[in-house]
Amino acid sequence: MIQQIPEIRSLLAQSRGMPTGVGAVVVVGVIVLIAAIAIFAGRAARKARRELLEKLRQVGLTITEKPDLAMQTEAYALMRMKITKAERGVRMVARGIIRDRDTTLIEHMHMVSTGKSAHAVYWTFAIIACPEHWPQLVLSEEHLGDKIMKLFGKDRSDVQTESRAFDDRWRVECPDHNFGLLVLSPEVQAWANSLPRTSRVSIGAGQINIARRAQLTAKTLDAFVDAPSTLADLLPPELEAYATV
Repeated sequence: MIQQIPEIRSLLAQSRGMPTGVGAVVVVGVIVLIAAIAIFAGRAARKARRELLEKLRQVGLTITEKPDLAMQTEAYALMRMKITKAERGVRMVARGIIRDRDTTLIEHMHMVSTGKSAHAVYWTFAIIACPEHWPQLVLSEEHLGDKIMKLFGKDRSDVQTESRAFDDRWRVECPDHNFGLLVLSPEVQAWANSLPRTSRVSIGAGQINIARRAQLTAKTLDAFVDAPSTLADLLPPELEAYATV
């Protein structure tokens, strides 16, 4: 196992040219250092997790860690995003009342392997209800492919606004152009542009869903769990009576 770590393998090779005692001391020293770093990182991660769980309780959410398959399946359906490992990646579900609205918080994690290494990818979701009859509007950050398409005069957004800053950051998917224009008021655009990178926003079809590709922490919890209600308060009152034609 030790020889499978590239740094250790390199040191073992280098140590062959050293006096026996010196080479052994170098290798053992590096192994001890790596073990110490791993222990420290593990303790820091456990501390951060305890702080997050305590903060979740403080804001009034009921937490379910390691949910069973039924709850994982339900939570994955609420996420409305296709992610590797599907419902098996749901690690935590928390529910409660935030700013007088039923709010669900979901944490999803899956591993991505490059062949030589693997790393964890986290998504977190904060969700509240909205009218079922609203069409779904999705804001996702533009990627390189979107920008290249724009260079050739093809904008893949279903809705364009008068804000260059907004249109350069977000790709808008919405089957109802009028609904999109109504939702994307200057206030909503400014709010969306203030979100951290790797965010995604979905409005309509029964839910307001704020997602972010990041692991939630105690420091980021307040702003994240408030985000769906903040957005709901910015939506124009005309939407209450909106119906698709």
